Amino acid sequence: MVLKDMRKEKRMTQKELGRLTGYSQNTISNHENGVRSLGEKEIERYSEAFGITKEEFALKLSEYSKTNESLVKNLPRILVGRMHEKGITEEELINATNIPKKKFKSLLNGTLSNIYVNQIYLLSEILDISIRNFFEDLDYLETNEEYQNSIEMKEKIDKDFFTLQYSQRKELYDFFNNLLHK
Repeated sequence: MVLKDMRKEKRMTQKELGRLTGYSQNTISNHENGVRSLGEKEIERYSEAFGITKEEFALKLSEYSKTNESLVKNLPRILVGRMHEKGITEEELINATNIPKKKFKSLLNGTLSNIYVNQIYLLSEILDISIRNFFEDLDYLETNEEYQNSIEMKEKIDKDFFTLQYSQRKELYDFFNNLLHK
């Protein structure tokens, strides 16, 4: 998926990317969908086509991989638990999110195939949980409202932090540091 995202970010078609890399449209599609893996040669060609270094390209791939691993690990457990708590059926979630039934079953089984970000957002809204729960290993389920409130609190702190004297900022920092590392 990261390859497709990068191509779309550059406003390229598969055909245009093919001209730059020498790969057929079918090969690019297979790379984008994970049917064929990327080796050193492919990374080099795609990096050149996107105008970035091989290291930058590899970093984007590893970031995507880590995010995807967390999603695969957390999503089934959270989906099943919240569906039960909220009394929501699979069919209701499938209809509300437009996730095909086969793909939804793969989510529940932990064999995630591609899923669109907007579908993940819809799942989080319907199940009333923060999207962070899917991507991070939180010790608790955070609701959407808690997440939105947290964002507002962070923005307020960011805005007002430097209006405090240094000793107050240090005291606040120490408080948070102690709280986070208990």
